[in-house]
Amino acid sequence: MDRIIFQLHIFPWAQIRDLELRGLSTVTDPSIYRILEHCPNLSSLTYDCADWDPSVDEYELVPNEIKQTSYLRHLTIDLWRSFYEPPNDTLISLLLSSLTLPAVESIIIRSQSRQSFDVFPGDWSSKETQSFFQRSKCALTRLSLEDISLSDEDTLALFELLPSLVDLTIHEPYQFENLDNSPIITSNVIQRLTSVDCGSSSSDSPTLFPKLERINFTVLGDTVGGTFDDRGFADMIRSRWLPDQVVIFNIAEVICLHYLKLCIVGRPLSVEAELDLMLLQQDGLCVILLEGDLETE
Repeated sequence: MDRIIFQLHIFPWAQIRDLELRGLSTVTDPSIYRILEHCPNLSSLTYDCADWDPSVDEYELVPNEIKQTSYLRHLTIDLWRSFYEPPNDTLISLLLSSLTLPAVESIIIRSQSRQSFDVFPGDWSSKETQSFFQRSKCALTRLSLEDISLSDEDTLALFELLPSLVDLTIHEPYQFENLDNSPIITSNVIQRLTSVDCGSSSSDSPTLFPKLERINFTVLGDTVGGTFDDRGFADMIRSRWLPDQVVIFNIAEVICLHYLKLCIVGRPLSVEAELDLMLLQQDGLCVILLEGDLETE
């Protein structure tokens, strides 16, 4: 974006509701953040962190002045991987450290790739993420993480910041030449998602996402380096299936789950777990079970 546009005010910024900003300059150029001040009706913003200037040293990348945007409701961050790019965790840190979004309802962070099976490699920016949500004080209802690596500790720390979440999408990353993949939906995470009134062994910690209604998971099976716990997952879903007639007995006030989509890459769901979920489907829960192919996931 040419700064002369801001000076002459010749562009109809007020008409823009959906905006996509492409290139690393969308993160590092202060003038880009001022675009938000010129778009009073902007509802959806996408940062496409591709085609950056390889002459920029990652150590020169510093947060810009924090901009508060009280109207933006949907934020998408597309991360691209190539040989010359700085760590994507640096780009996430820059964005989250430069924005305050009190009205944001939906956040999508996804790793795009110019080569198959090339995914987000960096460490998750836990400190900046926590500061962003504490500063924004937003009531996020939808979170989607696609091909983003998080440790078990970082996953739980992030999830604990989002008690208002209704819709959760997770696509675990797969690295073709590295079977030492880092699953997000670990047994520990599944345990914390299980309603404390329905068999969770961790009574000291509150159930994550008490308002969760929709789950869309693509996870790695053990044949491709994953550690997905079929039995624990089915138990967790059953603990959150609370039809209207029995909600009154749920002391933990966990909202009844409405929708489940599960895709396991490399193998099918175990027969026992599938039978349990099919019983819930017969009772009214929307259940979609898939077996993923590495060429399509």
